[in-house]
Amino acid sequence: MRFSAGAGYIYSTGNMGATTRDSGSGVETLNYHKGQQGGFLFLDATYVELSLGLMSGAFSSPGVGTYKNGNSKYDTAGGGFDILSMDIGLLGRYPIRVAKITVSPLLGVGYNLVLSAKHDTADDIGWGKFDYADGAGDYSTIRIMLGAGADFDVTDRIFARAECAAHYALAPEAIAKVVERDDDYYKRSKSKGGGFGVTYTFAVGYRF
Repeated sequence: MRFSAGAGYIYSTGNMGATTRDSGSGVETLNYHKGQQGGFLFLDATYVELSLGLMSGAFSSPGVGTYKNGNSKYDTAGGGFDILSMDIGLLGRYPIRVAKITVSPLLGVGYNLVLSAKHDTADDIGWGKFDYADGAGDYSTIRIMLGAGADFDVTDRIFARAECAAHYALAPEAIAKVVERDDDYYKRSKSKGGGFGVTYTFAVGYRF
């Protein structure tokens, strides 16, 4: 068992689910999307990697509506806002040594905890402002991750690490809240849970 630690850059983007509602004139579908980037720290124990990051980015909900006559479509959206989040990752890895490169398949989970969410005006989000849920934490997500990584030796102790993992994000609580409140207004609303995305990381590490 060898231990290492390091720091680097993280980028994550993906869908979180969708809502569909009957607006009277047509059927509208909003797709919830979150894209973020930032820095992170990691601690590695050969077969397990634990990471902690701080990320900023944007939430958006682009959508499309179809008129009930079925002959045409129109764009619709629930707006967007800036988010700040803490990202926690736990990955299992199986390192395979090839010369000065170590390749590892990856499988694990991540939790993206949204700490704050603000409009461009710096106002906090809230229901009644573009139909958002009540608070930032409602947009936190759990994701299941599968991918691969590689460590490139610089010296015996210093290495560069690159990882890429596809993920499936479980639907955040915000979607259920939007549907619940939509039902009071539209009477005909439903949700689709979860969505796919990808996470990239690039880091420099040190072996103890």
